[in-house]
Amino acid sequence: MLLSITGSLNAQDYSNYKGAAAVMLQVKGDSINESKLKNAVITLSNNSQLIVRLNSFPQLEFTLVVHIDIWQIQNYLTSDKVFSTQGSLTVNNITREVKVEYLPLPADDGSVNLSLNIQFNSSDFSLIGQKANSLFIIKLNDATVNRT
Repeated sequence: MLLSITGSLNAQDYSNYKGAAAVMLQVKGDSINESKLKNAVITLSNNSQLIVRLNSFPQLEFTLVVHIDIWQIQNYLTSDKVFSTQGSLTVNNITREVKVEYLPLPADDGSVNLSLNIQFNSSDFSLIGQKANSLFIIKLNDATVNRT
């Protein structure tokens, strides 16, 4: 999956947050399938819990929770340093640990945006049909981080 974040979100429970349209890449064998998604939202709570939700992931519920060090992000905001950590990805009520890489970026309004890379295999989440035996890659580019 490749996810590019831009635009505004009008989704239930997230209508006050900036959201995005997205592109998803599914790699299966030698083929790559690309789909557009809507309603991607990134939120950051006061306890440094970053949550990524894709409300229009085709026929799937998708939520990623990552605990990040906000002070570390602020210290390296303009350094182009990429951080690696683990996140808990939930797809259709199955939760697995996945590797997450993120790059903090300064936003025009003085806040922080993030670029994230998330990768997982369909077999980890018992995906069947056309999603079976696939590698999914999600990339969020310069995404707005909504504070909660």
